[in-house]
Amino acid sequence: MISVLIPTYNYDCSALVLQLKDEIASLGVSIELIIGDDASTTSFIQKLKQLEDDQCRLLLASENKGREANRLHLAKTAQYNNLLFMDADVLPQSTDFLKKWIEQINQTPHYDVIFGGITYTQERPLKQQLLRWKYGHKYEKQSLENRQKKPYLSLVTGCLLIQKEVFIRHTVIDEAMYGLDILLSYNLMKSKAVVKHIDLPVYHLGLEDNAGFIRKIEESWRLIVDLENRGLIRKDYRSIQQKYLALHRFKLANLLSFLFPLIQPLGVFLADKMASVFWLDVYRLSLFCRLKLKQN
Repeated sequence: MISVLIPTYNYDCSALVLQLKDEIASLGVSIELIIGDDASTTSFIQKLKQLEDDQCRLLLASENKGREANRLHLAKTAQYNNLLFMDADVLPQSTDFLKKWIEQINQTPHYDVIFGGITYTQERPLKQQLLRWKYGHKYEKQSLENRQKKPYLSLVTGCLLIQKEVFIRHTVIDEAMYGLDILLSYNLMKSKAVVKHIDLPVYHLGLEDNAGFIRKIEESWRLIVDLENRGLIRKDYRSIQQKYLALHRFKLANLLSFLFPLIQPLGVFLADKMASVFWLDVYRLSLFCRLKLKQN
C-alpha cells in the first residue's frame, strides 16, 4: 500500500528506521521501506547495512548525483503508488504515524499530495545550531490553518505523501543544489495538483550549524534567480521575490544591493555571535537584491 522512501547522505537515520520498523511489524499491511544512499562514506554505509533486513531495503549509489536524482531513483524503484518520502533527519511525532497515513489514504482516494507538517522540539539546541532552530520555529512550523492558505508554497518534502506518477512527472533533475523543492511545488501548482494538508507533523532534528545554514540560504537564493532567468518559476512566486518587487517599485532594491558589502559581515556575526532571525531576514533580503541586480 505504501512505499516509505528515505533518501540519506551521511546522516544517521537509525532512530527513524527502527521506529518505522516497529510500527510496520504491528500493522500487518503492505508497507515497504527503502533507504536510498547517495554515495556516503564507507563507514556510514556500514551503519546503513546494519538496518537492512526483510523489512528494509538499501539502495546504494556509486557516485553522488544529488538529492533530486536520489529521490527520483527511489520513486522509480518503489513498488507501490503511494510514496511517503521522509528525510533521514526527521522523526514522527505520533507513535501510530503510519497507521494515520493509511487512514488518510483510505479517506482520500483522489489526491496527488498530502502533507502533514514540520515541527521542531522545544528544547533549545547548541548555540551553533540556534539560528536554524529559531528559523524553523518562525517559518516552517506552521499550523494546519496557515498551510491551507498557501497549499503549494507550504509543502516541504522532508515528509510528504505523493502519488508515484505525480512525483516522477513533476520532478526536475538539475545541479546538486539546495532548494529545488521550490521547483517541485511550483510545478505542482501549475498543473493544479490536488494537495491536502493534515495535522500529522514530524520533528526536524537535523539542524545545520549556523554558518552552514547561511550558506544553504545563499545557494537557495541563487537557485531562485537562476530558475527565474530560465523561465521555470514566476518572478513573484516566493515571498522573497515579492519583497524584492515591492522594494524595486519604491527604488529601494538598488539601495539594499549597494549596501550589501556593508551588510555582508552580518552573516559571519549571525553564525558566530547572534542567532537573530530578524537580522537574518535583513541579510537574506539584501543578498537577494544584490543577486537580482547583479544579473542586470
